[in-house]
Amino acid sequence: MDEKTKNDIIKQLTSALTLNINTQIGKEMEKLKEELFSSFGSKIKAIENSLSESNNAISHVGQKVDDIIEINKRNQNLRLERVPILEKDDLALYMKRLSGFLGYERVPEHQIYRIGKHDKVSTIIIKFPTVFHKQEFFNRYLKKPKELTLRIIISSKQSDSRCFLSADLCKSQYEINKKAVKLMKEGQIKQVRVDHGYSMIKSSTNDTFKIFHSTKELDDYLIKKT
Repeated sequence: MDEKTKNDIIKQLTSALTLNINTQIGKEMEKLKEELFSSFGSKIKAIENSLSESNNAISHVGQKVDDIIEINKRNQNLRLERVPILEKDDLALYMKRLSGFLGYERVPEHQIYRIGKHDKVSTIIIKFPTVFHKQEFFNRYLKKPKELTLRIIISSKQSDSRCFLSADLCKSQYEINKKAVKLMKEGQIKQVRVDHGYSMIKSSTNDTFKIFHSTKELDDYLIKKT
């Protein structure tokens, strides 16, 4: 047997041996993987679930913090809705007429401006120096909300269309309040009110007012009550 033939045979044997070893290693690795998963799979899954729950909890806390910051920014505000934009949009005059309608001899200290798209109608924000002054103004409105019309705010526009004052809620509380009002009209909850930037919800006569941080949280609570 010449040298070349010997080398070819050695190469073939080496290749076959390497393939066999790799195959055996692969099988052993799969077996080890299955054994490890069988022993620790449930623990790994539990850790993954725990991490997921922790991340959700952190996200929920973060949303609460964001809401608190936003609520504090808006807590001294009222929203005046459905007042059209005129060519001479005199917001100071509108506030003077609104204050007179509510029984003020002097216009309360405030800032007033519009937000949103300035096309035909946009929300007017009235910002008071304190929550107390805002609430006093709003309480006067709540005694006769149906009497506030454009005829009062814009005297040159002879219209009995209603306009509205409301609390300046953050997005999440606005969505909760909107849903709660709908549920109250359907008879599914007893009472809804807004206090210090939060929608306060009373599900039944014997229940206390509660604060919710999402519509899902409200849904989950009502499901548990049924």
